[in-house]
Amino acid sequence: MEIIALLGKGGTAKTTSCATIGHALARRGYDVVIVDLDSQASLSDWLVGEREDQPMVEDVLMGRVATWSDVLVPISDHLRLAPTMNFALREVDDHIEGLKRQKELFIAKALTRLVDQEKPDFVLLDTPRGLDTNTALNVFEAMTLALIASEPSPMSVAALREIVLAVREYEEAREADLLLGVLPTRYTRTSLSAMALGSLAENRSLRVLEPIRATVKASEAVALSELLWDYDKSSTASRDYEQATDTILAALNDRTTSTKAGS
Repeated sequence: MEIIALLGKGGTAKTTSCATIGHALARRGYDVVIVDLDSQASLSDWLVGEREDQPMVEDVLMGRVATWSDVLVPISDHLRLAPTMNFALREVDDHIEGLKRQKELFIAKALTRLVDQEKPDFVLLDTPRGLDTNTALNVFEAMTLALIASEPSPMSVAALREIVLAVREYEEAREADLLLGVLPTRYTRTSLSAMALGSLAENRSLRVLEPIRATVKASEAVALSELLWDYDKSSTASRDYEQATDTILAALNDRTTSTKAGS
């Protein structure tokens, strides 16, 4: 079981990547739960829509509902989402701030309950768009792996370096290998994109997945409240996400093999 945090600044297709990779894993037979921890709630708006009477992730985090099953919404076969309401996670952030002990473990403990109760193969976290909230810092303690979405542009690459540095610091503190890799998104065949992608590849210690090509199909799928694969499985982005998912699974298999060999 892995808890994979999708990290990235705003505008990097982080949310699209979280949903599409989660769906790809589910279509391969894995039981997947996605938890929307982004206060903008874009993922919940996309896949759940109207949810006024639906218990939210903040309700289970704050103890207003007893179990994760109360908040999980079926999205497709083997895929469920714990949604949030726009900006409601600020309540959780304020609560964490007021804790006197182990405030950085608040969400990790809740996700442990999720794993114990629901027994998923994968938990994917759609995360806040920055590193400056209590929720974001809790994600770093809760995740077993991090996948960073980054648009291949100079500004995004600069933000990526900050996120990579933060993950590396947590790796050292936790004595764990957390960084699964970087997923270049919204890739266009321009010289600027090629240069930015090349600068990522220069870092030999960083796994850079094949880029997700830019396409209007992703925006259309969101507008129609459909998963990308269901909307157009033949689109370039759909095919790219399939390859990314296979790469992720291969990397996880390599990690498992290495761990067994070293034990």
